[in-house]
Order: sequence, then structure tokens, then C-alpha cells
Amino acid sequence: GAFILHSFALRYQQGRAREVTGGLETPESGHPRILAGLSLLAAALVAAGRVRDARLILDRTAVGETIRLPNDNLWLGATALYAGVAAATGTPEQRGLMDRTLRPYADHWCVFGAGGAVFGTGSHWLGQLAAAAGDVTSAHAHLERAVELSEIAKADYWAEIARAQLDAVSWP
Repeated sequence: GAFILHSFALRYQQGRAREVTGGLETPESGHPRILAGLSLLAAALVAAGRVRDARLILDRTAVGETIRLPNDNLWLGATALYAGVAAATGTPEQRGLMDRTLRPYADHWCVFGAGGAVFGTGSHWLGQLAAAAGDVTSAHAHLERAVELSEIAKADYWAEIARAQLDAVSWP
């Protein structure tokens, strides 16, 4: 599991997450599928332009007012990745669910596992959700906070990503 997580995280940060979709779609025999691991697949599918396939996974995970994930040390990282999927392909209801779920964790780092991989801050993903909903003011506020938190932590990669996303959110 750690190898898969680290392979995904490295490729994700290199903009190459699409390269791992095959391995995530067909895990080696004898290895159980971990529910939180489906967030990796969904994010990789979005990166590969396969948004309909990613949406099918999101539809099974974000149902009504529930995110179907165990409350464990994978939860926040998986929820953050699903928020990115919802921003890319989700319904307004799914984006709202992800927003409400992540809002209490806006200033937290979205860690997947026991420090196995970090996927930005809650503010980063809240900014993406707000941008997808067309709420430019909230998107800017969240992404500016993501930049600030990333700079404090000296997390240059996440600061640059948040800056780029901030630049991409345009005022009407």
C-alpha cells in the first residue's frame, strides 16, 4: 500500500498522475481494495481526462449527506482528493458536501496515512470547490490562506500550486 501511495503522490506532484491509473484500477491479486485508495484512482482518472470514470467513483462515495469512508488516518487525505474530484466533475450537491466536510479542517494539512503523503491544506481544496461553484471571492480567500499556510510550513510545492490556482480564478 505504501508503494502505491508514494507512487501516486510523486506522480501527482509531477503532473503525471494519469500514469498510475492502470495499476490503481487493477490492483495485484490478493491485495484488498482500500476504500480510501479509491480516492487516488478517482484523482488519477481526473488527471487522465477520464472525468466520467472519476465521477462514477465519486457517486459511490459522496452519497446524500455522507462520505462513505472509514474515519481513520486515511480519511482527511482521501476526502481532500475527493474534493478535487468533486470540483472537477461533481454535482453542486457533492461539492457542497465536500465543502461542509472540509471546512472544519481548512487550516489542517491533508495527510493520507500516518504521514505517508500530504495533499495540501484544507484551504487548498476549499478554494478549488469554491472556484468550481463560481464563488470567486471565497476561492480567492481560501487559496490565499493555502498559500500562507504553505509558506509558513515551507511547503514550496503546495504554495506554488495554490498560487497558480489563485491566478487561474478570474473575477467576473
